[in-house]
Amino acid sequence: MAGVTTPTWGYSGGILGPTLRAKRGETVALRVRNSLGEVTSVHWHGMHLPAIFDGGPHQPITPGGTWTPTWTVKQPAATLWCHPHAHGTTQRHAFRGLAGVFIVDDDDPVHHELPHDYGVDGGVRRLC
Repeated sequence: MAGVTTPTWGYSGGILGPTLRAKRGETVALRVRNSLGEVTSVHWHGMHLPAIFDGGPHQPITPGGTWTPTWTVKQPAATLWCHPHAHGTTQRHAFRGLAGVFIVDDDDPVHHELPHDYGVDGGVRRLC
């Protein structure tokens, strides 16, 4: 509808994203700062990682707080996503734009068909 604006949220901006990429065996180290006026979290949906870095409802990030998950990627190539998982607000936070893609690469030739050229086939910048 013309003239109607919708406030959005996002990781590192007001739109969906970012799209992150790491290779099997690489270490991921992130710094997530909550600039919202309410509690949120970041859950790495489908990622094989230690529970302490899962980002579920048991790991809220308070307004103004920072969370620094770090893990080594120990899974085959996959296309995953991240989203908030704070108790009672997951749907609303994701609908506002807090969601992103996480692509895991590996050296198995079967997985070479995953996107890899940014802007051409959906590939993205490397995280590490």
